[in-house]
Amino acid sequence: MPIFSRVPTFNRALHDLCALFLVLIMSIGFGGGALAQQLDVRSIGFKEISLNGVDIGVWYPSDGPINRKTLGPFDVSYSDNGKPLAGPFPIVLLSHGIGGQYRNHHLTAARLVKDGNVVIAPTHARDMTVARRAVITRLEHRQHDLTAALVGVGNDPVLSRVINKTIVKGVGYSLGTATIMIASGASIHTDLLEQHCIENGDSDAEFCSYVEPRFFASLWDWVTGNEAEKMRSFVPSSPLINNNISLIAPIGQGMDLVLMNANAAKIQILALGDDDQLLPEFHAKALLNKIDIDKINYIEYPRTHHFAFIAPFPAWVTEKEDIPVAKDPVGFNRAAFQAKINDDIALFLQP
Repeated sequence: MPIFSRVPTFNRALHDLCALFLVLIMSIGFGGGALAQQLDVRSIGFKEISLNGVDIGVWYPSDGPINRKTLGPFDVSYSDNGKPLAGPFPIVLLSHGIGGQYRNHHLTAARLVKDGNVVIAPTHARDMTVARRAVITRLEHRQHDLTAALVGVGNDPVLSRVINKTIVKGVGYSLGTATIMIASGASIHTDLLEQHCIENGDSDAEFCSYVEPRFFASLWDWVTGNEAEKMRSFVPSSPLINNNISLIAPIGQGMDLVLMNANAAKIQILALGDDDQLLPEFHAKALLNKIDIDKINYIEYPRTHHFAFIAPFPAWVTEKEDIPVAKDPVGFNRAAFQAKINDDIALFLQP
């Protein structure tokens, strides 16, 4: 065959080889970029901050030595005040249920850190100073706590350098779901709460025991006085959270979600099938009718219970103390459930 007749074949072969080489280079480049974004989180950094009477726990990616073994009653492996990895990392605000503490969700926080988030969680210590029948509508103190938590980390000379203040996500549990929704732009309508409890008070008795009928005088302003004004100053004119939120055992009544829906954020609703505190039929499922369908990630876990979202307490604690929220139905494996639900939360909130 004449040599010139072989040139097109050679050119095509060369073209194909070059194309293959280019694809290989691009895949290495993109792969290298992806690998560069996969953090080597050798330890969970942890720091406690206090600001304006609010105790704040912060978990973050670190490579520092593990030197902390407990967090309250829980066994942990943290790098206490360890050097953070270079960021910036997105923020996850975490809000616990009524009467709880941020440490109750240390397993969730640690799981989120492994994906490259900084988790910031205040303890809402003023929950118990509000009259029981007003606690759901009186959430000023919780917004104050979330804002103080953001300010506290933003003022920290070390942690402020590794957070991405433009990406703020949220995780809420029980009453903490209302806290997170409000921080995302939602609001509570007392008339809607009261109407729900007039119509469904017998069926939704536990929830309605926290709803203040209109004829009750508000104890909040009387008890706190100027403190109410002080705390309102912490509530921003715009939402604190601008990204995805995960709501575990959520409150679904009395919430106006119009402004929250207007945000671009996706919303994860995690319902606990046998929840006797916030019945899914009145709460988790009720939210489905208030949120744009394309924004919802809904999961319902069968054969669970309301307090399954709290980390398992060690045996040495439960053997000495009667802790209702630490108790599980016979046969329920809380550790296994925690691993599952925390993976679901982390997958949804991946950076």
